[in-house]
Amino acid sequence: AKPKKDAPKPVQTEIDLSNSISIIIGKDNKIFYHQLDQAGLTEETLKETTFDREGITKVIEQAKARAADQNLFTVIIKPTDDAVYKNFVDILDEMAITKNERYGVTDIKPWELAVYKKKVGE
Repeated sequence: AKPKKDAPKPVQTEIDLSNSISIIIGKDNKIFYHQLDQAGLTEETLKETTFDREGITKVIEQAKARAADQNLFTVIIKPTDDAVYKNFVDILDEMAITKNERYGVTDIKPWELAVYKKKVGE
């Protein structure tokens, strides 16, 4: 039987990407961020910023302000193998500064790592 044309559409279960930001801690004190899925992430869309008030603090605050649901806004911290521990500590400090209680630390995904490596010229 063919589905009827007016069948109800499946409920949107797609995660709203504006509700999270991924922060990639790289080598040489480099820090990158994105709010994309695998299809959207490229060397151009993986953005670099700095570890300071004008850099990552602002990035997080602006992303949170744009989130579809600020109460769900989550910062996902992804250190690479080259990341310096101090940079990791600095980002955890940022979570306190920007009052983001919702954050997690996770491994960088293979597709993110591939883009990151291209970006830093590895």
